[in-house]
Amino acid sequence: PRALVLIGDRFHEPEHLEAGLRPAFVAAGIQPHFTVDVTHLTAANLAQVDLLVILRDGMLWPGGPSKPYVIWMTPEQERAVVEFVEGGKGFLNLHNSMGLYPENGPYLNLVAGRYIGHGPLERFRVEVVDKAHPITKGVQDWSAADEQHTPPYDEKRARLLLRNRSDDGKTAAAGWWYEPGKGRLAHLASGHTREAL
Repeated sequence: PRALVLIGDRFHEPEHLEAGLRPAFVAAGIQPHFTVDVTHLTAANLAQVDLLVILRDGMLWPGGPSKPYVIWMTPEQERAVVEFVEGGKGFLNLHNSMGLYPENGPYLNLVAGRYIGHGPLERFRVEVVDKAHPITKGVQDWSAADEQHTPPYDEKRARLLLRNRSDDGKTAAAGWWYEPGKGRLAHLASGHTREAL
């Protein structure tokens, strides 16, 4: 299997992300094509892979960090992602990949969740809620230094896999899955640090 892996943004160094993700692809026997170029997310490129992985937010800073950002995902890219997944392929949506994408668009509707922020970099627990699902089978609860994302998700469509719990007792969804159309989608909220990856 082959994957298109779109990574890296202003707050997430691509070399760090690739180093954290590559061992998982090797272990799973998946051949990844890593890219930081958002224009590589096309229907033609998706037709050559079995899995899409995104770990980046929806912002580009063409004028530099002191200027306003623009949302990079186009309507054509949103349609390409939805058609890819609903047509029978897989999508792994990681960490901040719901942040600042076209509001109420088909991409965020597909992901079945919303980015609403995160706490500081801290150590917290991630608890396995569904120990029988193939994604989490054999996985034990763990602690990691990371940002605790707190995304709401569509409980009518998606099934919870993981929940994060900070020392002060704050809990939130940390991972879910569902099958849109003929495809498969999973969101995992961890991923700011290499340890979390």
